[in-house]
Amino acid sequence: ATPAQLDIVKDIVGKDGETYPGDEPAPSTPEGVTGDTTAPAPVEPGKDMVIVYTVSNTGKVDLTNVSIADQVLSIEGEEGDPANSSLQSAINEALKTAGPIPTLKAGASTPVSITVPAPAGAHVNEAKATAPGVTLPATTIPGTTITPVPGSPVTIPSTVVPETVVTPNTPSN
Repeated sequence: ATPAQLDIVKDIVGKDGETYPGDEPAPSTPEGVTGDTTAPAPVEPGKDMVIVYTVSNTGKVDLTNVSIADQVLSIEGEEGDPANSSLQSAINEALKTAGPIPTLKAGASTPVSITVPAPAGAHVNEAKATAPGVTLPATTIPGTTITPVPGSPVTIPSTVVPETVVTPNTPSN
């Protein structure tokens, strides 16, 4: 595993209160009912739609100030740029209110839930988790002496690995 790595999974809470993976195709949607196109249990237009982002640190170092962004790519039945939609504005505001995850320990996961009004049409959006780079301190790997042939020692000097900044990957869901 890389020293710093993030993973994100997005789920939708349907009108039945059940949580559904945000990456599974939806069954046919009854007329007049809408929600995330990936949510098997649609949410009626204008009703509260809960989106749960589970962010995991699959790397080997703790991360700080982990933020989530979720871009609306399309909304069925709406004209114009989805980035300027009321859904995008609601998601942006809810994520701003939730704020970044202050610390995400190596190997840990944490959920972040937001509530936004469901749009009138099915929609597709893409979530990303990001964190600032992590500075790994300089370290010294000690040298050693080996003697492959009696009387002919070979000395391998110490190696200094300089301070390194590692930027976590930014997966999406």
